[in-house]
Amino acid sequence: MKKIILLTVLILSLSIGIANATNLAYVNVERIMVEANDVQEAKRIFDSESQAWRTEIEAMQQELEAMVAQYENKKLILNEQGKKDAESKIQTKDEALKRKMQQYFGQEGTAAVRNAELLEPILDRINDVIQDIAIDDNYDMVLDITAGNVLYAKDYLDITEKVISRLNSGETRTSDPQTSTPSSDNKK
Repeated sequence: MKKIILLTVLILSLSIGIANATNLAYVNVERIMVEANDVQEAKRIFDSESQAWRTEIEAMQQELEAMVAQYENKKLILNEQGKKDAESKIQTKDEALKRKMQQYFGQEGTAAVRNAELLEPILDRINDVIQDIAIDDNYDMVLDITAGNVLYAKDYLDITEKVISRLNSGETRTSDPQTSTPSSDNKK
């Protein structure tokens, strides 16, 4: 029994020593996505481009509303065939509006595709900058505090400002390809 307790204490001591030797940092990716100049420019471009899509959909909605209002005003004087024709036109217009909304703003619509096109190179650059800072400052691990898994961290571990500064400075240096990364270590 004494050997088990001694072994447990020894293992805990080694674990604490290893944990203390780990050099950690964290970033706030949400803040980076708000404050980085490239992200703001991508948002401006996306908003400008998507305004045309919203305008087209609003025009279709107004046409549909006008058709419904006209039908409501005339339905008492329309015969059965006239009602069916008007209802059919309204239904066709409504379906066209729904298709257009799906085309532009659906899960795989034009807006989602364009947003991904604009953000992908920026996200790659953010990851490169984080990796560069981690290598430069000899961090063993960098965590994203917005993921919700960090319950407490001291302010000096926050490298978010450093990442934003480097992104906004236009610095494009990436890590030395000779330097090992977690993904290349796993492949060995």
